[in-house]
Parts: sequence; C-alpha cells; structure tokens
Amino acid sequence: DRPEIRIAVNAGAHLEQVARASFPNATLIAVRENDAVIGLLIDERVEAVVTDSVEAPLWEARAGQPLARIGPLSRDRKAWLVRADAGELAADLDAWLLAREADGTLARTRDEWLHGAATRTADPLRALLAALDERLALMPLVGVVKRRDGVPLVVPAREALVLDRALADLGAEAKRSGRAAPPEKSVRALFEAQFEAARAVQSRAVKDPNYHPDPLPDLERELRPALLRIGERTARLLLALPRDADAAAVRAAAREELRAPYLDAAQRDALADAIAACTVVPAGNVPGKPSRAGADASP
Repeated sequence: DRPEIRIAVNAGAHLEQVARASFPNATLIAVRENDAVIGLLIDERVEAVVTDSVEAPLWEARAGQPLARIGPLSRDRKAWLVRADAGELAADLDAWLLAREADGTLARTRDEWLHGAATRTADPLRALLAALDERLALMPLVGVVKRRDGVPLVVPAREALVLDRALADLGAEAKRSGRAAPPEKSVRALFEAQFEAARAVQSRAVKDPNYHPDPLPDLERELRPALLRIGERTARLLLALPRDADAAAVRAAAREELRAPYLDAAQRDALADAIAACTVVPAGNVPGKPSRAGADASP
C-alpha cells in the first residue's frame, strides 16, 4: 500500500470500492474493460490487480506464469436484485437455485464455465444466514429512524406481529412444499434471538456519535415492508435446511456470514444455536414428510 505500487482494477464496480478501501495509498488504475485488467499485469505495466475468488484462478491460468495471491481482502455476496413488488419472482428464483444446487445442475455449470473455481451457489444454511444478516444490517437505520420519529426502540406489539406473520408464512410454505415445519417452540426461539440481536444493534447504533446515515428511509413505507419481505424468505429457507444440522458447524458458518455492524459474538452464537435447534427432527417424525402440524399449516 505505497504510492509507487500500481494496482489495476475494473472501474466503477464493487471491486474498485474494495481496492480503494484496502489500498488507500497505492496508485490505483481503474480500467473500464474488465478483460484488460489482467493484461496490464502480464505486460508488467502494473504490479498487482484486484479481482474476486471466482475469476482469480482463470486469470492465473491466462497469465501463464506464477502469480502471488494476497487475500481475500473481503467476503462479499452476489445477488439478483428483484423489484419489491415482484415477490413471487424472487421466491421462484430462490427455489430454483436451491433445487438446481441439490440436483447437481449448478455444480456441472460451474465446472463447465468456471472450471470449478466457484463455491456452492445456493447453500440453504448460508442463504438463511444471509437473510438474517440482511435484516440485522437494516437495524442501525431502523434505530436512527425510530429516534428521529420519537418511536421507542423496543415495540413489543410490532415484534408480536412479526412473529405471527412468520409463523403464518412458515405454515403456508410447509403446506405448499409438503415439508415438515420446525416445532413452533424452536421457531419462536429463533425469532426471539433475532429480536434480541436487533434491539442490541439498534441501541448501539443510536449511541454511536459517528453514525449519521443520510438520507434516512421512511419507517412505515420502506423499512418495515422490507423487514417483512425478509421474514417471508426466512420462512422458506428454514424449511429448506437439512435436518439435524451439526450445531458446531452452524456456529462456524454464522461467525462467517453474520457481519452486520454492531452485532457481537454472543448474539451470533445465539442465532446459530436457535437455527440448529430448528433442524432437530422430533421423535416419530420422518424427514421430508409433513407432520400433522405441518399438514394443518400450524407449525
């Protein structure tokens, strides 16, 4: 990270932001054509380039010479953006990705086009953790907007509404998919862990003198509808989880995937343990078959 070091990166995209944050003192060369970035390194016109873990092995092969790899510098997700009023399309896309990962279609596609460089695209546990992380990442905004609007940080009636909505979504999805829903007690515990984490994140955000987001979204028109949409996705992904997940593995994944600001390790572990509890198959239930509770849409 020195001015005499020239680093090339694709211009205008997320990687340029990563490069500028990681190497603020280096001489960054932003290149419009992504394919031209590696050419600058091969031609020794720059000392380094920034790319992602999918493209890096392809660039190494193209270089035809040993390259040193530094990083990863960040852990980021890629996602399709779908309009807020196209919820069915988003749900269909999520379901398709999970199904095609499960039947091997995506693995074969990655091998063909990316030579096996990419990891699994649609892992149910990491998808669920991403949804929870998205929800928690909105909580600093929620806290600041509540303070601006004179709304208490903790609103028990709202938490009860979110929980009732989640249980209804879970029951409907269980009936539609024919999968057994987790016990209601376990689902309630997971949402209570989310509420506890959300309260802590909001409280820390409003006390942070350096946190001044601008502009602020509207609580009723923007933030709360977004949180309900994430809740719907959480219900679908809960049903997609493998049964009897290893609690230690869930904790390890949560520590990687739950990266929302102001969230601490204890809250990550509490969320992970609640997720693992939701995968436990009650005695007498057969995985993959709806229980009576699931068939009656009453998780």
